[in-house]
Amino acid sequence: MDLDEFCRAVEEGYVQTVRRGLEAGVDINARRDSWTSLHVASQYGQTEVAELLIKNGADLEARDIFDQTSLHVASLSGQTEVAELLIKNGADLEARDRVSSYNHTLLSTDLYLDNGAHGTPVITLSKLLVTSIY
Repeated sequence: MDLDEFCRAVEEGYVQTVRRGLEAGVDINARRDSWTSLHVASQYGQTEVAELLIKNGADLEARDIFDQTSLHVASLSGQTEVAELLIKNGADLEARDRVSSYNHTLLSTDLYLDNGAHGTPVITLSKLLVTSIY
């Protein structure tokens, strides 16, 4: 499976095809138009695929040509489930990009760290904001 096929499977949310690609040795952090497969999953809201990629070593802090991480992409695309997954797995909320010559940072609103069942920390994300820092 080549990288284009793999990224199409990620985009469409074909979990089994993505799994086969990983088993066949597709480089999970390879770039296609400056995006990794995790950027693609984040753009298209493919939460299950994103989780599989993360479990297989996808770089949460990989940056595209605009210095955007997958969390930037998910939040700008309104993909809150993927954004929550990325945050739960340690994505940097203070990561800055360089879009439109402004320096954007991710801020969360209504981000709660709560003790869930069995004392396990649970993050609930209701909305992400992107703000410009001049």
